[in-house]
Amino acid sequence: MEISDKSQKISQVQQRQAISTERSNKKADGAESSTLARADRVDVSNEAVRLAAVSKVIDVVTDTPEIDRNKVTALREAIAKGEYSPSAKDVASKMIDEDAFISALSKE
Repeated sequence: MEISDKSQKISQVQQRQAISTERSNKKADGAESSTLARADRVDVSNEAVRLAAVSKVIDVVTDTPEIDRNKVTALREAIAKGEYSPSAKDVASKMIDEDAFISALSKE
């Protein structure tokens, strides 16, 4: 996985968290106007929400394995020479793994 892929995943996670936060804020605003008599309430600042999101991103990046530059170079050379031909099964398996990874991140 290249660094740009990691950056893209981090951006996707941040976008999903921002959307989730926005939806939560809208729900909270609607609930406040319809039920003013609630006794218990917790307010979370936007800064706290951002810090939580950054913390999750840091966890994802920390858990991501290092890039083997030699392997990347060898694969690039093999592709350029037309010597790299992964099986369709391997490609499909990696795509499913990637989708599951992104789905798991979006549920957090």
